[in-house]
Amino acid sequence: MFEHIKNGDIEGVKKAIEAGANVNTKDEFGSTPLDSAVYDGHKEIAEILIANGANPNAKDEDGATPLHLAADRGQRDIVELLISKGGDVNARDDDETTPLYITIEEGHTEITALLREHGAKTSEELKALGL
Repeated sequence: MFEHIKNGDIEGVKKAIEAGANVNTKDEFGSTPLDSAVYDGHKEIAEILIANGANPNAKDEDGATPLHLAADRGQRDIVELLISKGGDVNARDDDETTPLYITIEEGHTEITALLREHGAKTSEELKALGL
């Protein structure tokens, strides 16, 4: 399925799912098919994967979620999708980095505002709240 995702092959992804492919499988880096779709900017494939049970909060080997990846890559439409499907705006990776911190560092101001609208905080703010 990863090859279909990389190539943006929507029909190939659908066929793989119909054939029983696990939408939450992980590659050697702990990345899921959803991570791959997000990385390559394939929103429609991300929607298909989530509709078929992909976990929007799955963590890779570094503890990053698909939302961390979308935030880093400046993909507002995918950030919106992930939030609407239960993506945790305050998820922290192994370095305690949140998606919000990434958008601030990368200068993705529109996504920073979007995350703030949905209650996102930096790890420092979460720590100050005792979280």
